[in-house]
Amino acid sequence: SAVNTTVLHPIWIDIMTNARYSFTIVANATAFTATATANIDEDGTIDTWVIDQNGILQNTINDVNG
Repeated sequence: SAVNTTVLHPIWIDIMTNARYSFTIVANATAFTATATANIDEDGTIDTWVIDQNGILQNTINDVNG
């Protein structure tokens, strides 16, 4: 049967309306990157966390030290 490439299957993540971070996910058939960003202390630095399909989690920009 044909695969519908326009449908993103549910991944069962519930993001609360009062969540501190904003989330984006970029994916293809074999890989993904999920990014979470927030301005933790109301300065100009945006705290950024990235995780990939291998489970590698990185704090690429640290707002606490920024």
